Amino acid sequence: MADPPAVPETDAYTIYLIHEPECRAGWDADLILAGRTHGGQFLLPFVEQLNDLELIELSGLMEKRGPPTYITSGICGSSLAGFDLRFNSRPEIVLINPAPLQRRQLAEAAAIVAGS
Repeated sequence: MADPPAVPETDAYTIYLIHEPECRAGWDADLILAGRTHGGQFLLPFVEQLNDLELIELSGLMEKRGPPTYITSGICGSSLAGFDLRFNSRPEIVLINPAPLQRRQLAEAAAIVAGS
């Protein structure tokens, strides 16, 4: 598990953007955003059910293990000899619309960072 970066303690809404969701552990965040190449390339039907039950974490919103974490399957894939290797996993671009309180907290956090 990775240690989160040192962030001054505030009441600001905290978002971490990480590459691998397994790297988070006990992070004090309001939201964690992560990507997963392999979950975005192949998604067998039984694996999708395990993901929906949060027994494994491949894509979507995960809330059972720590802070809410959204894992995107992304928009890219791999190709082999000109064949797209994405199977049963639609590319996605995620749009997150924070609530008004969260927008204020994000603006306050940005002002704190800009002033330091």
